[in-house]
Amino acid sequence: MDAIVLESVTCGYGRSEVLRDVSLAVSAGEFVGLVGPNGCGKTTLLRAATGIIPCTRGRVLVNGTDVRALSSRELARRIAVVSQEVQMDLAFSVEEVAMMGRTPHLTLAGRRNAHDAEVVARALDLVDVKHLADRPVRELSLGERQRVFIAMALAQEAGLFLLDEPTTHLDIGHQVSALDIFRKLNREREMTVVAVLHDLNLASMYCDRVVLLSEGRIRAAGTPHEVLTYQNIEAVYKTVVVVREEPVTGRPHVFLVPKDRWTPRAPA
Repeated sequence: MDAIVLESVTCGYGRSEVLRDVSLAVSAGEFVGLVGPNGCGKTTLLRAATGIIPCTRGRVLVNGTDVRALSSRELARRIAVVSQEVQMDLAFSVEEVAMMGRTPHLTLAGRRNAHDAEVVARALDLVDVKHLADRPVRELSLGERQRVFIAMALAQEAGLFLLDEPTTHLDIGHQVSALDIFRKLNREREMTVVAVLHDLNLASMYCDRVVLLSEGRIRAAGTPHEVLTYQNIEAVYKTVVVVREEPVTGRPHVFLVPKDRWTPRAPA
């Protein structure tokens, strides 16, 4: 079964349409990257997938169920979201924030048990913030906070992760570490991952499939080799690039080229 399906989805904000007639199916166990320039609809697509933004046309299915038919509690058991911006009282400790990820699994009385504590401890350890468990989140750097919010999502133990620029504020070491975690969960536990990524090379390295958005529509979708061509990238981003095979993974690697150092290509 597909983990999530968008069927001819059109949606936006007020009278402004951001996504226009977008259809996309993500199979269970896939790692899919959403790429494209600012304002193309990547984050809006994730918001539509969770029902935050209603579709004006089309529909979204999660594990075969229309997202509009799912309660917020049931949706949180199925989908974990890592956003680039999380609004909450940062006076909470790191452990308390991570424990919020267990909310969909707690009883109505909010009682926690040993399993909840174990899940949270494991999540904090995975993202390398367990040693900060008692610290208030407001005392942390932006990068450390982002890792705490990733831990909170991991603690949900959902089968589908929607990541909106999950490597924002992270240094290169923790960028790789965070995506390694999601790829490990994807490979070993068959968790489905859909990630908005600005870095095309990270998308190439980690994703089974890449979806390139432009002006609210899907311009290309397929393997990194199929999508991350210089023709597609230059057409969408309006900049000059060179694409070469990366020697370790064999996947495409995108190099930016200053326009004053570029010799125009000969006509094909």
